Amino acid sequence: MVTLTLIYGKKKLRKYALKKGESLTIGRKTTNNVTIDNVAVSGTHAEVLYLDKGLLVTDLNSKNGTFVNRKKINAHWLQNYDKIGICKHTLIISNLHTQKTSKQNNASDPTLIGSNLYNDETMILDTNTQKALIEQNKTKTRIRINKKKKSLGVLIYLSGGTGKLELTNRIIKIGKSEACEIHVKGFFIGKTMATIVKRPDGYYFSYYQGFIKPKINNRPITGSVKLKAHDKIKAGSSVLEFYFK
Repeated sequence: MVTLTLIYGKKKLRKYALKKGESLTIGRKTTNNVTIDNVAVSGTHAEVLYLDKGLLVTDLNSKNGTFVNRKKINAHWLQNYDKIGICKHTLIISNLHTQKTSKQNNASDPTLIGSNLYNDETMILDTNTQKALIEQNKTKTRIRINKKKKSLGVLIYLSGGTGKLELTNRIIKIGKSEACEIHVKGFFIGKTMATIVKRPDGYYFSYYQGFIKPKINNRPITGSVKLKAHDKIKAGSSVLEFYFK
C-alpha cells in the first residue's frame, strides 16, 4: 500500500493510503479525495492512479500546473520519495514497491490526460501574486475525504459477449489480456486497449494502447471521454452499452 503525505510548508497535514487499482483526485472542489481550499488550486487539479506497472500522476488541465520534483508535468510515473507539487502544497510518495520505470514510461502519456473535463473558474496567477495569495490563504487550507455516494455505472454486452459488469472498481481495464476485467477479441487489439476510471464527477473512458482504436457511438477515441448513459462502446469485436444503476 502506497502512502502519500500532504505537506504545507514544513507542516504535515495528512496521510493518505492508496491500494493497487485505486485512484485519488486532488483539487479545490469538495468532491475530490484530497480537497485543498486555495484559490491557486484548480477545481479538480490532478489525479494519482495506482496501476499494475506503477504509480501515475496526471495533471487534469489545471491552470497553475502540476509538478514532480519541481518539474512541470502532464503525466509522470512516480518513484519512492518523489514530491508532487500542487501550488504550495506537496504530496510525498513512500512505501511504493515497484521496479524502476523505463524512460518511455516516464514520458508524458497524453491518452490518460483529461480534456476540458473541468470548467470551473480558476484564477491564473503570476509568480508574485500566487505567492501573496497562497500566504493569505495559509490558515484557510482544509483537507478532507469525499464520502458522497454516487450512482453505480454498469456495462452490458450488446454483442461479442454476454452478461453485464458493475463498475465497482475505480479502474476497469479493457483488452485482450486475461488480466483485463473486460476481455475482448480482434486483430491488433492492445493487451490493455482502454481503461474506465471512476472520478468524483463520473466515469471516464480513456484509450490506452493498440493499433485499433475503440469507438464510442461510432466515434474513434484517442484520448479521454466522460461516459454518458446509453453510450455504446465498440472495443474489438465487442459492443457494450454504458448505463447507471
